Amino acid sequence: MRVKEEYSSTSENDTKKLVISNGAYAVCEMIEKLIDKLEHARLTG
Repeated sequence: MRVKEEYSSTSENDTKKLVISNGAYAVCEMIEKLIDKLEHARLTG
């Protein structure tokens, strides 16, 4: 029973880590797109 509890808590932590890393990846992608827009505006403007 104890082993099962440890396993479930570990998988929960892994899921949280996955969500956090996905969120960080999404933020990085948004920043890259924003930089692209700014550079494009600077070149055309």
